[in-house]
Amino acid sequence: MNAPIGRVHGHRRQAGGQRQVATTWHSTVGGLVTLTLALLLVPLASKAQLPQTIPRIAYLALAPGPSDAVSSERSEALAQGLRELGYEEGTTIILEYWWSAGNVERLRENAAELVRRGVHVIVTQGAVATRAAKEVTRTLPIVMAGDTDPIGDGFVASLGRSGENITGMSNFVAELPGKQLEFLKEAVPQSTRIAVVTNPASPAHEPEMEHLAVAAKALGVHVHVVPMRSHDELGRPSPP
Repeated sequence: MNAPIGRVHGHRRQAGGQRQVATTWHSTVGGLVTLTLALLLVPLASKAQLPQTIPRIAYLALAPGPSDAVSSERSEALAQGLRELGYEEGTTIILEYWWSAGNVERLRENAAELVRRGVHVIVTQGAVATRAAKEVTRTLPIVMAGDTDPIGDGFVASLGRSGENITGMSNFVAELPGKQLEFLKEAVPQSTRIAVVTNPASPAHEPEMEHLAVAAKALGVHVHVVPMRSHDELGRPSPP
């Protein structure tokens, strides 16, 4: 059984060293969590015989923890967004983070443990965490903090109506490279050969390349795809 590793207030950066977080991200995710809590807890509040319940929000991630820059930034953003909406950690909400050190099996164990502990909402970081949460509950509210293709992953029925217990944010941008190619061709009509840098490890890689290929064919341009998985590959000659 894994205990939650670190809370938000346990890994705050000191004054002067705090990183800037994305306002849209923390406001939107915080708002979704707030709405979910409101829908969940209003029926409880209407029953006078029940004691007041402090909402428990768990953030489930495959990431190693606060040492990971992206995870730390997002955890801070979520807490900040909730504070801006009037929630005070430890008083009006209980906010805990469950990290999985990159271990998928541990992630699944953490998801199951959260259900057993009876948290009110699970916020998930990434598709792997969302899938782990979905596998253990079809009733507990799950808020995705961002997924490339929630419809293709089977998490929601549509972007307008989820259909089950999952809501959240989608950063679905598969069509974006094709649109970018169209804009580039419009700006530089004489261009016929265009290089595209992409990360093959990204979950969005395949759908993005599919849309890009369709756009390239329609525009009559040849696209040379340059795979790049890390900054270390910058400057290296690409394969012919």
